[in-house]
Amino acid sequence: MDHDAYAVLGVEPTDSASVIRAAYLRLARQYHPDKAGASYEAERMQHIVRAYETLYDPASRAAYDQRRRQERVEIRVAETVSVDDMDMDEDTMQFVYPCRCGQMYAVAADAVVQGTRYVACAGCSETIHIMLDDEA
Repeated sequence: MDHDAYAVLGVEPTDSASVIRAAYLRLARQYHPDKAGASYEAERMQHIVRAYETLYDPASRAAYDQRRRQERVEIRVAETVSVDDMDMDEDTMQFVYPCRCGQMYAVAADAVVQGTRYVACAGCSETIHIMLDDEA
């Protein structure tokens, strides 16, 4: 990730959507070309808009947070699993796979499509690496 969306907006990962929106509006008023005049920074405004779009939408924010956690943690992979070996839970639209602790690894199907490849178990500290057929 080039720019941390939370840092760009000056908010915390625990902040609500309304706090994120308020921060975005404050920064947009400050850096928008109609308000900023000669001091307008086009690139900065683009980062602000991108950060807001990422964090305000709940699904986008969840996917971003998951990628962010994966990038910050050194991952010890317990197993590499082909997505074909995982079951699809039609109710939740998640790929699931049993962990040796008895719980399940679960990841949204759209998150896999968007690039999520490491999934932590819901019941322990184990992580699996998901491999797609074209990555074999």
